[in-house]
Amino acid sequence: CYVGQDEAIRRIITAIYRSIYLKSIKTRLLIIGNNSTGKTEMLKQIIKGLGIPYTFENATNYMKDGYYGQEVEIMINKLIFAANYDMKKAQNGIIVIDQIDQIVGNHYPKISNEMFFHSLLRLINGDELIMTNGSTFDTSKIILIFCGTFSSVKEIKKEELQNFSIGFNTNTQ
Repeated sequence: CYVGQDEAIRRIITAIYRSIYLKSIKTRLLIIGNNSTGKTEMLKQIIKGLGIPYTFENATNYMKDGYYGQEVEIMINKLIFAANYDMKKAQNGIIVIDQIDQIVGNHYPKISNEMFFHSLLRLINGDELIMTNGSTFDTSKIILIFCGTFSSVKEIKKEELQNFSIGFNTNTQ
């Protein structure tokens, strides 16, 4: 395991466990951490031990210059493949989308972001998707895990904290 990551590992395992055994809980995780801290590798090790189908996706593969990128349905197809085409297993699998923060900023054209996020929202909401072959796929029990550095969040939070104070010794201007 990872030294100093005990709390993070415990939280991830607890969230996944709740999703698997308490079917009424829709699990959507966001894991934020600096580059090269082992987020992806830690998730791979945890998920491999579960024995359920999973797929790791790089968000930047779904955003290309211009209007075209891979579609969210490709993630579902990879999950179905990982489940040996067992739809019930696939519908209870895990999709990890890494580097999601890379497509939130201004790295890619806005129209591409909107198209991708619109289709991703259907996964997040747990909708039934109609696949290109005409079959339906229930995404409500899929565990979605998003990973990224979100370095701009730290800057926003720092600015927010500088302009916000509460309690005694509050500096009012």
